[in-house]
Amino acid sequence: MKLTKSVDFTLRMLIYLATNPGSKTTPSLSEELKVPYNHLIKLVQRLAQADIVTTKQGKYGGVQLSEKGQTITVKDVVDVIDGPTQLTVCMDVVTTCEMSCDCQLKPAISVIQDRINSVLSDVTLQDIIDQPKVSV
Repeated sequence: MKLTKSVDFTLRMLIYLATNPGSKTTPSLSEELKVPYNHLIKLVQRLAQADIVTTKQGKYGGVQLSEKGQTITVKDVVDVIDGPTQLTVCMDVVTTCEMSCDCQLKPAISVIQDRINSVLSDVTLQDIIDQPKVSV
């Protein structure tokens, strides 16, 4: 499994907002985090709809982490930005697989997907922030 650029950008933005309290403008976030402005705006909109960040327009406006954002998990971010984790199409409850009655793969994939979701649910934004910084 590979996290998308959107999830990567979002996690970096949330870490920045959590460690730099107060409202930040979208242009300053874009510049500071090296995230394309138009991409950042779309991510902020999704996060605001999910009540993970709050936004305020105007001269003294900007983006900041909401109370809900303080306890967000990596799984929450993945779900908001990319949708629920789905390792294969057969895991989609809406799609019917022609081989479902004979498939031995689906139960194994289901276990793997459950474990991935469990790990992603166990890691909070605060857990990431509290990790020792790695020197490059």
